[in-house]
Amino acid sequence: MRSNIRTEQEIMKNWTGNVCLSISCCTYNHEKFIEDALEGFLIQETKFPFEILIHDDASTDNTANIIKDYEKAYPHIIKPIYQKENQFSQFVNITSKYQISRAQGQYIAMCEGDDYWTDRLKLQKLVDFLEKNNDYAGCAHNVDVIDDHKQIKQETPYGNYHEDLLTINDQIKYNNLPSLSLVFRKRCFNPDLFIKLKENTKYIGDIQLKCMILSQGKIKYFKEKMGIYRSITSSGTSFSAQKPEIAYKDTIFAYLNIYQYLKQSRCSSFLYVIAKQIKHYIEICKANKDTESIDNLIKYLKSKNLYYKLLWNYLRFNITPKFLRKKLYN
Repeated sequence: MRSNIRTEQEIMKNWTGNVCLSISCCTYNHEKFIEDALEGFLIQETKFPFEILIHDDASTDNTANIIKDYEKAYPHIIKPIYQKENQFSQFVNITSKYQISRAQGQYIAMCEGDDYWTDRLKLQKLVDFLEKNNDYAGCAHNVDVIDDHKQIKQETPYGNYHEDLLTINDQIKYNNLPSLSLVFRKRCFNPDLFIKLKENTKYIGDIQLKCMILSQGKIKYFKEKMGIYRSITSSGTSFSAQKPEIAYKDTIFAYLNIYQYLKQSRCSSFLYVIAKQIKHYIEICKANKDTESIDNLIKYLKSKNLYYKLLWNYLRFNITPKFLRKKLYN
């Protein structure tokens, strides 16, 4: 454990009242990164109490031992779960079952074990805003994106839109909210709904979470860079490390579930985004000569009465793969 951070007593000396915010950190085989994440939490200077909820998903490297060292030094702040069997591989909804369900705070802050925060006042700034603005369900902020060598990447997955998000459609259109930057009201999280939004997806959960928050209110965007996002990690567990066909399939089902359960039926541009994702997925499957996956997706769409709406959007925006045109009339 690094020696340049405050003791537990020093962190807690200005705290008053009960736990106000819970930090949710899920980790797996992050021994190279987890200290950065933990120290990004422990540098936070707040007037309110916070807790650090860590879920180690049966890491096979030294991640759990590193967390245990910090737990000994910060027993009142760090509250870990050490799994003996990997829950992710069993399709368990970890965020819902193990993290937010035990959170004591009225606010939730998200950060995976391979990302980290850099601004000591990040939590205080975001909570202060939410305390004064009840029409906002959450906050987020800008980040730097780095590679495995800690070099800042010029291109990021978060685009150039740096304004507040007012609707779910804004999230789908701009996708500008790094998950490690999110702080939101715990009451906006519906565990049963989140499970539905996660149906048929394995790697994606952040899109559904952000849209669920936006269904309850606006999200404030701070242009300040207060954290670091690792775009690809050597652990290979990040979404960005997955094969393109897996990434597109998960994204398709994430959007379809949002469309179905968060009542986005009046948003034609939302359907267009789904249609574009399906187009890319089909192109990859065709290149891999995987017609079975294409047929399975079409069967699913027909069963949900979405198939013809989506194909109409293909035609409307002139992006329909030719081989699908015949299926319009079958």
